[in-house]
Amino acid sequence: MNYASLQRTLHSCASLDQLKRIHAQCVTLGFLNFRNVQQTLSCRLLQSYKNVGKTEEAERVFNQIKGPDIVSWTCLLNLYLHSGLPSKSLSAFSRCLHIGLRPDSFLIVAALSSCGHCKDLVRGRVVHGMVLRNCLDENPVVGNALIDMYCRNGVMGMATLVFEKMGFKDVFSWTSLLNGYMLCNNLNCAREVFDAMPERNLVSWTAMITGCVKGGAPIQAFEMFKRMGADDGGPRLCADLIVAVLSACADVGALDFGQCLHGCVKKMSLELDVAVSNAMMDMYSKRVTPNEVTMLSVLTACSHAGLVVEGKVLFNRMIQCHYMKPKIEHYGCIVDLLGRAGFLEDAKEVIEMMPINPDATIWRSLLTACSVHGNLSLAQIAGKKVIEIEPNDGGVYMLLWNMYCVANMWKEASEIRKLMKEGRVKKRPGCSVVDVNGVVQEFFAEDTLLQVSAELCHLLKRIKEHS
Repeated sequence: MNYASLQRTLHSCASLDQLKRIHAQCVTLGFLNFRNVQQTLSCRLLQSYKNVGKTEEAERVFNQIKGPDIVSWTCLLNLYLHSGLPSKSLSAFSRCLHIGLRPDSFLIVAALSSCGHCKDLVRGRVVHGMVLRNCLDENPVVGNALIDMYCRNGVMGMATLVFEKMGFKDVFSWTSLLNGYMLCNNLNCAREVFDAMPERNLVSWTAMITGCVKGGAPIQAFEMFKRMGADDGGPRLCADLIVAVLSACADVGALDFGQCLHGCVKKMSLELDVAVSNAMMDMYSKRVTPNEVTMLSVLTACSHAGLVVEGKVLFNRMIQCHYMKPKIEHYGCIVDLLGRAGFLEDAKEVIEMMPINPDATIWRSLLTACSVHGNLSLAQIAGKKVIEIEPNDGGVYMLLWNMYCVANMWKEASEIRKLMKEGRVKKRPGCSVVDVNGVVQEFFAEDTLLQVSAELCHLLKRIKEHS
């Protein structure tokens, strides 16, 4: 593999295992020892490790660079910022300056972002001085970073001064100042900045609407959302904007509008977004008085989504806060929730503590979970309970028989077959359904009752011969 193909492979790398193999090839082929490609390749590797969330591996790549240049240092600062370590980013910036490198605009932007996230105004002012000394203040990206840094530190006077002195202001400059006023809970000034913007994008609209909601002005948030649709020919949506508008719906009781947004969430496949899901639950919970059916629906959803903690909390609230007496269906949901997640002993404890006798469905749920997670001892208990309640359920016998066979417990497997024979229990045959010219036909295994044409029998025979 040559250097060009290695770079292409690294660019499209999506998994940690693949990345480690590429890294190993870089070392084996000696590319990281060549001065003319070491910096570029190392930065690519560092960036790739950052993308898969492996900060320590990325640090090791940087530490192996001989005499890192300004680009490499910038990659390191951005790595720490991306990993939520702005203080380490500032430390790296200090080391870079200590060895005598002259900062460029990219390094300065990373340093200013670090000062903003750390709320380190003193160092932020020092970096601002470097901007002026190195004549970088005309760069709009640097100007935007300065505004953001001062805004995050709550110094809106300096943020406004930097903004006013900028020769060129793009939509990000305006949005940075807007966000600053929102952080300071100054909704009026934020609105003035927003109204004065020559152009707006989805980020600026989202910032303004979110600020209205957080500032206790949900009606104003609705007006802004409506205006957004009118100005831009229909609202463009993102997860953050949906969360903000759903919160406004919850505050004013706009359930109908919230349900419309729920439809948008489904169309955009955002149901699994945690923030969006929480906002929808908050909206519905504030406007809908839960009953037994509501609780059952939400518990079922928690079970299928694997939300164990949330399901247990909801079940406890049902009893302690809403004073509801759980029915057998609610207990069944909790057993299914715990069983799916592998908490089999907990599921068994729930069954044993039930104030009502568990039915076959609950024991069957536990048995299925034991089969999935390979707990044979508990499966035996659950299986015997199902057989006691529904002795003609052939599926339970077969499930136990399969588990015994997998565990090489041939004696127990034989006993299961014997029980089936003595009780004249038959396994329900497998079934296939075929739609032929609008007519649905069912085919059961070893079925001799269905009138099948001779041509079909001949065709099936030929298929079997050639399979």
